[in-house]
Amino acid sequence: MSLKIRKQTGEIFDLPPDFIIEGEKNSPLFTVRGSQTVSITFPSTPHNRRLLDDAARLDRSEKPGQTVPVAIESGGAQQTGLMAINSASPAFISANIGFDEAELYSRMGEVQLKDLPDLPSVSFGGATTAQKVASMMAHLTAVMNEEVEADYFIFPVTLKSDTVEPTEEQPDAKIYQVILNELYFNHMSLIPWTASLKSVQHRLLAWLVDGEEVYIDAPPGYGASPFLKVWRILELIFDRHFNCKIEENPFRTHRQLRKLVMLNNVMDAVVTGTLHYRDMMPDLTVKAFLDMLYNRFGMLYFIDSNTQTVRLRFLRDILTLPPSVDLDAMKTEEPSISYSPQKQLRITAIRGAAGAFFSTAVLRDTYEEFLDEYDHQFTDFTGQDIPSGDGVDNCFSCAASMYLIFEQVFPSFQAYTRKVRRSSDFFDWDRKTPGLEYEEISHTDISLPFDKSSGRDSEAWLFYGEGMKHRYSNVVVEGETRKEDENAAQPAMAFGWGMTKHTAPGSQNWFWASQINRNAEGDFMYDEDMIRYDISLTVNREDGLFNRFWKEYDAFLRHSAQEVKCSLKLPDAELVRMRTDCVMLLNFQPLVPEQFRFKLNDPRGICEAVFRTLRLYEPYDLEAEQGIPVYIDQKYWWKPVQVNVPQPSWTPDSIEADDLGPGFVTVDGRNVSTNLMFILPPTDAQYLALETIQLVYSTIWKKAGEPDVSVTSTVTYTPTLL
Repeated sequence: MSLKIRKQTGEIFDLPPDFIIEGEKNSPLFTVRGSQTVSITFPSTPHNRRLLDDAARLDRSEKPGQTVPVAIESGGAQQTGLMAINSASPAFISANIGFDEAELYSRMGEVQLKDLPDLPSVSFGGATTAQKVASMMAHLTAVMNEEVEADYFIFPVTLKSDTVEPTEEQPDAKIYQVILNELYFNHMSLIPWTASLKSVQHRLLAWLVDGEEVYIDAPPGYGASPFLKVWRILELIFDRHFNCKIEENPFRTHRQLRKLVMLNNVMDAVVTGTLHYRDMMPDLTVKAFLDMLYNRFGMLYFIDSNTQTVRLRFLRDILTLPPSVDLDAMKTEEPSISYSPQKQLRITAIRGAAGAFFSTAVLRDTYEEFLDEYDHQFTDFTGQDIPSGDGVDNCFSCAASMYLIFEQVFPSFQAYTRKVRRSSDFFDWDRKTPGLEYEEISHTDISLPFDKSSGRDSEAWLFYGEGMKHRYSNVVVEGETRKEDENAAQPAMAFGWGMTKHTAPGSQNWFWASQINRNAEGDFMYDEDMIRYDISLTVNREDGLFNRFWKEYDAFLRHSAQEVKCSLKLPDAELVRMRTDCVMLLNFQPLVPEQFRFKLNDPRGICEAVFRTLRLYEPYDLEAEQGIPVYIDQKYWWKPVQVNVPQPSWTPDSIEADDLGPGFVTVDGRNVSTNLMFILPPTDAQYLALETIQLVYSTIWKKAGEPDVSVTSTVTYTPTLL
């Protein structure tokens, strides 16, 4: 038996007789080293020096190539890889050969997604730029209306929000926003409303620049940019950069994950009439993007360098696979097991910037701590009927529903007797089990709140808050050019729901997105077959990422993952075919492979294998360690008592609240619809202490023939048993 190392061109290196190559096949689950040989040394013959461009010559004018594509042939087995030269002398050449995932790691480097080679672009015809832009906007409108399927979705997100606080001259706060893919709503049509992209037409945009209101002359197409689907980005990475075909891509085949997109903040993506995929790419390197998907979903990639294919697998699936390989006939000795300290998983979220009224801040580190504070008195439905009394809107009494959490913030009431407690749903995962070390998983993409500054639930969209980026144009403000093409944005993902006539019947009839599997009212999203979508980008509760993607790994870390070593007799051909994304049996016990250390062309064919146990060792209580919190019915509500001073004896023709109209109130200096105001239910402690919340606002009563009367309304809320 002889071993050969062959260049991709077909030429074979000079090797000594019975040359042996040592190496290791590593699972990406446990290491990012990839599969590779140890350092190999072979003679520096004239032939070998020529194949390596005379790497040993001091008088070279050019440095040798970083890697050389090669194939190792041994005993009928072939393994392709990349050879990297470590050193060269007149006598010997030293090199390493990496294969499978190691090839990807070596080529990943700091390549930005937008710099991937041969990225596509699309254009839809036209003799002039204006005609091309019109064609592009017609296409994007068709995509938004689900008349055309594309690699991207288009929906509104808020990129920037500035507020001018009230003054004596201007008593109302004024908000200036930059909205990407801003919509025009036809409120006069039948419910549900229809919408169209404002950027189809020429328009003036009111922005706040250096504290001053300015108007931007925006041509058609300005302010429109679609968002690339995650599955398409993965295809472009492996196809264009690594020349691999994806064999399994759950982000394309899964009914909900195929709706996942990456946001961008490019305001002028289509002003040239051509849409370039590079402009829709997030501001990430290839490695950072793949790491981001691991940190969210536990996504791993397994490369077969022989077939140039890649399998994308979730960690949860690998840990729950049935055994596919029985190794008992191959073992040369009984396995040994090493017991190591157990761990627990901690998942940390990145909470993005606050919107005009909403924030991603959390009241407590974890969802469980939050529920404990409020005695778990939430139910997972909306619209609980709580008596309002005294004509006060029910929204102030705070129906006990998860809707409160999904609203993603509860505004603080300044100038009242106490601050109202508030929280978003973007908690961390941490069960804080005493005595267990942590394995840390930190999100690198940001969590986003809803932007509902319009005051209408049906017009809620995500607040990205990353500012603007320009690629093909400059913004001219009062004669000064402001170029913001370097404004890199933090990565953020969202589910594009489409026209929600199917996903949320009776709700929005326009394309929108969220990071949770619910709409802005807290109602679940459904597919066309009325099957509920069951993934949220939060980590808690039944549909959170921990329960859907990480609980199997947490159990593995807590109650298994012990190291098992065993010597196996594996011929070279079987070793090369061995997969690390499968479960194997040894002594009838399920194991997941960590590493195979081998010697190619060794007549003994002995491989030193390392595995990790999968069976959970008792005692354990997964319900206590991972269980979904149980809610109870709301015990208390904030009973309101409203006092109006003075109270005219006549009935007004109209009521104004600081020129806001009924249903609005000033909160933190901003005009807020009462539909946006929520108070968390009273706790046992607040009920026993008889704490109160007081809301004070004024209205102007008007009636023909009568002078205007200012009526101050004071609403005092007291915790009361339901």
